[in-house]
Amino acid sequence: MNNQRVTFLYSLGFMPYDGWYRRVLLQARALREEGCHVTVLAWDRSCNLPGKETISDIEVIRFRIPGDVSRGPANAPNHLRFNQAVYRHLRRNPPEIIHAVNVAMLPVGLICARRGRTRSVADICEPDNFLGFWPTRYNWITRIVDRIEKRCAARYDQVFVHNAHQLETFQAAGVERIAQTGSYPDRSLLRAEPRQFSGVQLNIGRLGTVYAGNGYEEVVAGFRKLCKRRTAASDSRIFRLRIAGKVFDGYAATFDQLLMPIRDQVDITGAYAVEKLAELYETLDVSLLLYGKEAFGHVTPTKLFESMACGVPVVVSTTGDMPEIVREADCGVVVDATDPEAIADGLETITADPARMAQMSANGLRAARDQYTWEAVREVFLEPYRRLLQAKL
Repeated sequence: MNNQRVTFLYSLGFMPYDGWYRRVLLQARALREEGCHVTVLAWDRSCNLPGKETISDIEVIRFRIPGDVSRGPANAPNHLRFNQAVYRHLRRNPPEIIHAVNVAMLPVGLICARRGRTRSVADICEPDNFLGFWPTRYNWITRIVDRIEKRCAARYDQVFVHNAHQLETFQAAGVERIAQTGSYPDRSLLRAEPRQFSGVQLNIGRLGTVYAGNGYEEVVAGFRKLCKRRTAASDSRIFRLRIAGKVFDGYAATFDQLLMPIRDQVDITGAYAVEKLAELYETLDVSLLLYGKEAFGHVTPTKLFESMACGVPVVVSTTGDMPEIVREADCGVVVDATDPEAIADGLETITADPARMAQMSANGLRAARDQYTWEAVREVFLEPYRRLLQAKL
């Protein structure tokens, strides 16, 4: 694949060291290591990022166009401007492969690929785009977006998806050239040995951006229920809730109010860099991964794979592939996130036996190493690329 040009189309700012889509960085790195020249065309909605920079020998070009992530169709004019900028760049600088990330980039990527007789790759790592993020009055538009996503994907030369739900739905829509490459961490995050637990102080926590509908209401409700039970039972163990991640400005006051009844039992770390992941997971005894069904019904969050790689037992909701992964790996328990009693039951099951927690830690580490790290799927990603770059148009 020496010197062949691959251009990623990415509708966010591409700041992987802040945690945004490390999947894309790992893919781009792998192609660079194979000898490709890799460029990422990104959308700087905040207009405060470098216009051009090099990250891991990957050329990043950002178009500074004001925009928002969650305003729904009101953001359409800005999105059109970004698409126009991408189109002009690709017409002037046609690569051998256009790699479009998520539905927002599929139409312009397909148009440019067809006009420039360029091979095309669709990378769809977000099931149910915009559902739950846009106001509910736009749900009819999200259904149209879903149909556009499937129709565009069927016309791409290769499609990559994140989880088994997507694999099934895209195959049912007639997409044939498809591979599942989950959004996994690389093995640099893997803990060397399983965790050991004292069972005296237990830190239950969650990493990730804090905003409405992202499961933090359920996390707090379950933790409060657990604390009430243990107080009534005169349990001498100390339970703390640890939360790390940026709190969206519009949710900060609501979140403070949510935490008020348990504020003296909560430790909060703000936004963090991806280099801090291992250190932050090291402070947790249980990773509590609960997600609202409306926006996350089919998502398998990266935080699950990070928790497993760091040897942290998990309590997860019935979201995406999480139940199947957790049960098969035997690295945690599955609960009904809508029921605080069920969440507390799950936490009690996990924390009752330190030896069992250590076994779950070992099981999660083993599964992460063998199945759920980037290195485990790297060849699944690269082999279609090799085939595309060797084929004649």
